[in-house]
Amino acid sequence: MASHSMPRCVTALILVALVVTVVLPAHAVIAQDILPGRHAGAAASPVFLPAVFRAQLPLPAAEVSAALDAIKGQFDALPGADEIAERKLLVETLAGLPDLASSGMAEDGSVWAELSDGRLITIPMAKSRDEGTDREALTVHFPNVPQDELPATQRAYVMNALGSCFTDTSQEIAAWLSSGGYQVMATPPTVEGLKSVRDAAVLFFDSHGGLARPITGTTYTMWTQTLWSLSNDVAYLSDLMAGRMAYMLATEDRNPNGVGCSTAWHYSITPAFVSTYMTFVP
Repeated sequence: MASHSMPRCVTALILVALVVTVVLPAHAVIAQDILPGRHAGAAASPVFLPAVFRAQLPLPAAEVSAALDAIKGQFDALPGADEIAERKLLVETLAGLPDLASSGMAEDGSVWAELSDGRLITIPMAKSRDEGTDREALTVHFPNVPQDELPATQRAYVMNALGSCFTDTSQEIAAWLSSGGYQVMATPPTVEGLKSVRDAAVLFFDSHGGLARPITGTTYTMWTQTLWSLSNDVAYLSDLMAGRMAYMLATEDRNPNGVGCSTAWHYSITPAFVSTYMTFVP
C-alpha cells in the first residue's frame, strides 16, 4: 500500500497543476499607463490589469443587470451638493450590495466597484459641462514642419465620446489636423470603432475617464459611446472578463426639458484593450 501512495500523490499534484494552468488566463501581463496629468515622455507607472488571475464563471445576466440598476439608482439619488462627500457615502452604500466583491474611491475621486466574477465598474468624477462654451474661437498655430522624426503615417483619429451636455471640439481639431496634412479618419468612438484603430499617428479621444483600484491592482478606464446592454454583454463577455473592458456610469445627454443631464451605463476600455486591439506608429 505504501509503495503506491507516493506515485498517486505525485500524479494528483500534476493533474491539479495542469488544471490551474489551463483555467488561468494566458494574458497575465503588466501594462504601462499614462495617468492624467502626466505627459507622454514621463516614466510610465505599472498598471496591474483587473481580473487577470480569475477563473470564476460569469455572473448570470440578471444579476449583472440588477447590480448595475442598483448602483445607478444610488448614484442618481445623490443631491450633488458635495461631490466628494457624497461619493464617500456611495462607496459605503455599495459595500452592502450583493454580487459586489469590493468597492472604493481612487485618488482622482472615481468610485469603483468589482463584481464577484471580476468585472470592473467605474464612476468617474464629473467633467465640467459645456466647458468652453463662451470661449473665443479656438486658434492653432502649426510650426514649420520638421524634415525628420515624422510619424510613419499621417493617419489621425479624432473622437468625441461625450454626450450633448458637453462641448464638442472634435470638428475644430479635425480641421486643424487636416490643414496640417493629416488624413483624419471618420471612426466612431465606439468599442468596435476603437478596435479598428490602426497605425495611428495622432489619437484625440475626448471622453470620461477614471482610476479603479481593485484588489488585483490599478487600471485606468475610458468611456466609449457604446451603451451597455445584455446583448452587448454577450458580445463583449471575453473582453469584460479579461479586464480589457469595464462598465462606466457617467453624465451623458441633456434632459428633454433642458434642465440637468442624464446618466447612462456605457462600456469603457482599459490599457489592456489598447495594447490588444489598437496600433500606433512611432
